[in-house]
Amino acid sequence: MTGTTQKWALLIGVNFYFRGRERPVQFNHLRGCVPDVLAVEHYLKSVGVRNITKLTASDGGDRPTEEEAALPTHRNVVRELERIAIVANEGDLVYIHYSGHGIRRDRSFPDDEGDNISGTALALTDVMIGGAYLTGYQLGVWVRSLVEKKKLRVTVVLDSCFSGRGLRNGAAFTARTVVGEIDDSVLPDDLAAENAARVADGANIDHYAGHRNAAVRHSWLSNPTGCTVLAACGVRGFAGEGLFGSRIGGALTHYMLDILQRHPPGRLPTHARVSDYVRWKLASEARSQKPVLHGDGYYEFFGEHPRAQRTSCRVTGKGPSFELDVGRAQGVAKGATYDIYPETWDIDCGPLTGGDQRRAASPPRATITGVSDFTSTAMLLTREEAIPQNMAVQPGSRAVLRTWALPSATYARLNSVADTSGLDVLRGLQTEIERTPRLHLSLNPGITNADLFVAVDPQHNVEIQDENGRRFSRIPKVSLGQEDGVTKLAHIINHLARFQAIKNLRYGAPQHSLRLESFTFELLDSNGTPLQKASSGKYEVLEGQELVVSFVDNERSQPVHISIFNLNATWGVEKLHPGDGQDSEETLADKPVRVDVRMEIPGGTKADPPEIDDIIRAFIYTGEHPPTWDELTLPNLPAESSQVFPDLPVEAVLFAPDLSENPLGSRQMKVRRKQEREGQWAVLDFVVRTSRSYARVVSRNG
Repeated sequence: MTGTTQKWALLIGVNFYFRGRERPVQFNHLRGCVPDVLAVEHYLKSVGVRNITKLTASDGGDRPTEEEAALPTHRNVVRELERIAIVANEGDLVYIHYSGHGIRRDRSFPDDEGDNISGTALALTDVMIGGAYLTGYQLGVWVRSLVEKKKLRVTVVLDSCFSGRGLRNGAAFTARTVVGEIDDSVLPDDLAAENAARVADGANIDHYAGHRNAAVRHSWLSNPTGCTVLAACGVRGFAGEGLFGSRIGGALTHYMLDILQRHPPGRLPTHARVSDYVRWKLASEARSQKPVLHGDGYYEFFGEHPRAQRTSCRVTGKGPSFELDVGRAQGVAKGATYDIYPETWDIDCGPLTGGDQRRAASPPRATITGVSDFTSTAMLLTREEAIPQNMAVQPGSRAVLRTWALPSATYARLNSVADTSGLDVLRGLQTEIERTPRLHLSLNPGITNADLFVAVDPQHNVEIQDENGRRFSRIPKVSLGQEDGVTKLAHIINHLARFQAIKNLRYGAPQHSLRLESFTFELLDSNGTPLQKASSGKYEVLEGQELVVSFVDNERSQPVHISIFNLNATWGVEKLHPGDGQDSEETLADKPVRVDVRMEIPGGTKADPPEIDDIIRAFIYTGEHPPTWDELTLPNLPAESSQVFPDLPVEAVLFAPDLSENPLGSRQMKVRRKQEREGQWAVLDFVVRTSRSYARVVSRNG
């Protein structure tokens, strides 16, 4: 935090609910919500936050113990949000925490577009005596005003649930919702609150962020910009409160504070790391609650800085042989190696305590010995007796990809007209390339079939071609005569081989029989009208055209989780949806998944074609344990060979959209357990050809 940046916090906790008959539902009193607020307040004060306001309702028998002005009512919440808007300065940070009941409203207002947030509501202390719900839509309006008008960065934590299903963990936990209920009642205070929010919302204008390739255009409620929302569960999920040590509180709040207190103030974890930690802790305790993240996941938690974030997976066992929670579906093959870090480490920045610093450069290493769809078996390469106790591999440790492996033998053939004095250089290239398991470079010109061809001219300049002899476009020019030329070329060949293996599903195609006709995956124009593919089987569009990637589950017979990626023209694999730090989105029965994109053509050389092809791919999962697909992400190849460093990381590194210090250069676009998962998965994709001068875009209706 800079010297002039201030932090503001609004903490809302509802233990007490006034008894009344104005609603068709009844909310029971809770016990852990005010303790949640007090625990969060204690943490915030410990890290120097002084501008803290609490709105709480403690159980005092027939009424709360707090004064009227300090109660969590709709009027008081809006009053405090408006006060922050007045007193805070541009660039300040705002934290909003809610612990209490939540409920589904089922889009009570017919003209509300609805989504995962706006169909829900926070149940404030007086809702049963006629007080207004604070709907997700309304909260979004007030927070958006803070972000877009005042230029504040906001973190929102919602420790409540909305599904009406309650917890299934037994009597030790209390559901933070009304089990089995949806309240679609509309009282006068609800109408007044809704009208006030709509008036305020009228001043907000959508804006679009530019990106190099197909770029996400955020809608506010589903994926806010300048704000991060961490919710205890999704709209179909469940959350509750229970006993944690000597304190009753919400599971989300408890584990959120647990990870935050592990980090010193200057080393805040990202929102995505906090969400992942909470999810892991809940899963390790066999709880079904799954936190959901919206918005800028790669910013520091209640902080002002974006952070580069390394992709990682979790260890689900211990000993010399153990399991990881990624498998062939996520691009894992035998022979890949991983560095294993203890849970106490911040894998993006190093150990959290100075005592671990001496071990920072040498985490234990493991290699993959077996794979299934969503898990893999690993074996330690580091001797167990050589691993310090504080670095021991155990459940919850993080595994970071060090070197990937290809799923089957992949051959690059050398076509060289260079003189024989370059033979030692070429053998060095062969050695570098074959460090990747199952990637081979043949120096024998008699071999005619290969997956890649490496053409070297008399000046040792290199051109890389695909299996059909077509030149790979938009890759950095490399000469074997330049400094580190061998290492740079080996990295590029390795990268292209990985890209091609992912593109062609060589790591493993879906084995289960999901009915693909149950889903519609297509490209729409900006008005929502489906486009028609050209005779080539591709969508043909113009550069700069604004489009919508649309996925619809037509049957809705079971929960479907969707994650959408772009295999782009600069040989990167980037996530388009959902947003930063979110593994997948569970589709809703009344709402298609739509991702707004704008097509862009990256720069290149005169030899590069004027048009590009993007492959938009949807990974679909049905089951109880949706996986993360982030292991598939692949950085774009840099535009210049000077940006290809010998130690360029091979694991995917994810970035906040406005992170200035991107080690991969300006070409990087925003990218957005213990047992084998019993579920089915499928892949759908289509190709979008973008040109600068011409595109056949025909609607099916026209």
